[in-house]
Amino acid sequence: MGLQKASHVKVKGVADIVFCFDCTGSMTEIINSVKENVGKLIDGFATNDVALDWRARCLGYRDFEVDEEYLINDRPFVTTEAELKAQIAGMEAKEYTGGDDSESTLDAIWYASKSEWRDNCHKIVVVFTDAAAKGVNEKTISEIDKADADLDVLTQELNVNHIKLFLWGMKDPVYDILTKIPRADVVQLENPEDDYKKMDFSALMTTIGKTVSGLISGGGTTF
Repeated sequence: MGLQKASHVKVKGVADIVFCFDCTGSMTEIINSVKENVGKLIDGFATNDVALDWRARCLGYRDFEVDEEYLINDRPFVTTEAELKAQIAGMEAKEYTGGDDSESTLDAIWYASKSEWRDNCHKIVVVFTDAAAKGVNEKTISEIDKADADLDVLTQELNVNHIKLFLWGMKDPVYDILTKIPRADVVQLENPEDDYKKMDFSALMTTIGKTVSGLISGGGTTF
């Protein structure tokens, strides 16, 4: 699908989007639901004869304390619906033993924040997880000067670079802190397993698309 440059469509705004997927076994159905509704997201980018110049890419993650390759399937930016669906289809959700009930969500957000963004673009990170977030692996953020500073460093990174964060996860004190970031839209689910099953992903993806379009239409700092 991608950006259709018909003669009557005015291109307004540039956005780069990174999807971060918790790729543990319990997320298989959620990943499939997102893939099935990517078109709704892209449809939300073109309203009232205004189209968005977009690129998107995907990143999968698990638990660095259990899986040495906890950041997986890091894909380059693409510009069509078919390419994006293919990237999402390639996310490998799998079960593993050991570890705790938290995943490397903060590592994934940090890694996404370091994407090769275009100049003067709106930077968007979208995260889907059903687990709590563990502290950042010191190998991910090498400039952490003390053990409890990782979340401060991450929030500063998101703020300084004007990154818009969408996140769906379980209720977790870490996500409480992320909600305080001005450009963060964080939804904490009481019971992720049940709540995700009830979620209307078609409506959700449409809402994200329209929110991104509204953000860009409203102007503001992009880089």
